[in-house]
Amino acid sequence: AVGVSIFGVHEDVANARIRFRDGCIADLTASRASQSAARKMRIWASEGYATLDFATKSATIIRPSEPLREGQVDVAGVDLTKPAEVKEHLFGKLLRVDSVQGENQDQLTLELQDFVRSVRSGATPRVSGDDGLRAIRVAHEILKSLRTHAWEGSTDGPVGPHDLPDRLAEPITGLPEPKLWRYRGARVAGSSDDRTTA
Repeated sequence: AVGVSIFGVHEDVANARIRFRDGCIADLTASRASQSAARKMRIWASEGYATLDFATKSATIIRPSEPLREGQVDVAGVDLTKPAEVKEHLFGKLLRVDSVQGENQDQLTLELQDFVRSVRSGATPRVSGDDGLRAIRVAHEILKSLRTHAWEGSTDGPVGPHDLPDRLAEPITGLPEPKLWRYRGARVAGSSDDRTTA
């Protein structure tokens, strides 16, 4: 995992790669430095590709046609000098594109409703306490990895609390170590000049 700070001393953007025992890989990115809120998931597999947009409650699934699976790419009659025609052939004949529009429901409300239903009826919740605990453990491992793989924007040396202006140098207890951009005025260890890295 790597993370960078934009607003202060703690990471505002973080990325983590998780490898599962069965060979699956998940790349997770979280940011509070974006202009617009977005919650998306993209899934790649040998069967095709799916993208889910949780904000718009929509999904797009792209799957290869049988001829394409067998290695047959027929472009007869397609004018390859016209990108729009090539795109239409690719995403109409060679690849099957399906769009799904979900119901306009709020996931957080559904989560609370499921919790109340479980309490009232004694039914097993869709996400158990064990599932929640495993998620917290994964988050904890990501934070540990952020500290281990601090991205500093430079290979010239570490950036630490001693490199910060006074207002940022005070430690905040109970939180993970900061992951910082090198900012104007930060002195590189062993150097007398100022560096700025973006």
